[in-house]
Amino acid sequence: MEFFEKAKVRGWTCEEILTRKFSPMFPNDSGEESIRSTVHGWRLMRSKSRPPTS
Repeated sequence: MEFFEKAKVRGWTCEEILTRKFSPMFPNDSGEESIRSTVHGWRLMRSKSRPPTS
């Protein structure tokens, strides 16, 4: 995902800490149910060695 790539370039460490399936919040919405019911949790931390800021 582009957000996490941009965060890494800006000195963040990105770690996916959770992927869990739940029932869809809105069962009648369109789209693939397996995608709509998957939750991803991420942890972002500042890297110890940050790239120089411009």
